[in-house]
Amino acid sequence: MNKRNITPTYLIKHYIDVIGTQKTFFLVCIFVMTIISAIIGLKIPVYLKEIIDTLSSAQVDYTKALKLLYILIGLRVFAWLVFRSKETLTTFQLTYINAILRNHAFEYLLKHSYTFFTNRFSGSLNKKVTDYSSAFQTISFQLDSVIVPLFIQLLGATYIISQSNIVISVYFFLGIASIIVINIFLLKKKGVLNRKVSDAMSTIQGFSQDVISNQSSVALFSQYQTEANSRKKLEMNWQKNKIKQWIFGDSIYTVQGFIFIVLEFLILKYSISGIREGILSLGDFLMFQFFVIGSFSYLNHFSYTLRFIYEALADAEEMVEMLETPHEIRDVLHAKKLAVTKGV
Repeated sequence: MNKRNITPTYLIKHYIDVIGTQKTFFLVCIFVMTIISAIIGLKIPVYLKEIIDTLSSAQVDYTKALKLLYILIGLRVFAWLVFRSKETLTTFQLTYINAILRNHAFEYLLKHSYTFFTNRFSGSLNKKVTDYSSAFQTISFQLDSVIVPLFIQLLGATYIISQSNIVISVYFFLGIASIIVINIFLLKKKGVLNRKVSDAMSTIQGFSQDVISNQSSVALFSQYQTEANSRKKLEMNWQKNKIKQWIFGDSIYTVQGFIFIVLEFLILKYSISGIREGILSLGDFLMFQFFVIGSFSYLNHFSYTLRFIYEALADAEEMVEMLETPHEIRDVLHAKKLAVTKGV
């Protein structure tokens, strides 16, 4: 089997080819709803800023403050309706798509030759079919719930902040962007460890299922201790790779946390100086902090999101390779279909 580097773009294209254009349309609708919700979320801090500025002005206009509050609540209700509609659509579509993917993988594998199956663990193949559909759910969920909202938050918040103060918007953009770039760079290197962990777990599950299914032979030839020792070696290999994976992941979160502390300090310090000099208001201070905290919340999920995506890629890679491996036994060109409906 030829090894292929399964990138997120390549895997998404493969999934689209399998599920068809109709289901892809529904997925696009889901992402459009996500974008609408994220854009509405950007307006919330702006109205909070105006409310605070109105209430802290020399002549308080309570009528204006209430109007702004009603608009803010209306936006929240609309965003909630869009979100609930998206979640309902997602529930129906993803379950159906997962079934399509599992059936596709099962039907394609079933047409492989006898040699194909004798050279592989049956338990491992069964796990790969499940991982194949689970990877789609993981990647689509992470794109929808974290990656798309994060990039809208980064670009939208940078623009809004720049309307109040260009320097703070530069701090904000460079800080958040640097965290994203560092995460992507380090987690690409972590992808090698993810693949090793996935391969090790597949081997353990396949080995265990085959040994259990042949328990009578193990007992007959007194191979209990031999099989138990073999499994212990496989577990030790998985444990070694898993520890490396976790340590590398923790180092990423450590670097990210440090950068964010520096970013928050710079923005708060400059905001306080701006209020003292009269170029910023209390509303600006609240809005900046709202965007910083909101972005960091997404970034915390972003680290896990990239990890989940790369682990999903590792889980799906072998299955995709099998699905794109031509069957060993194929019909000749222009062969007539046989009208065989059952075996002997």
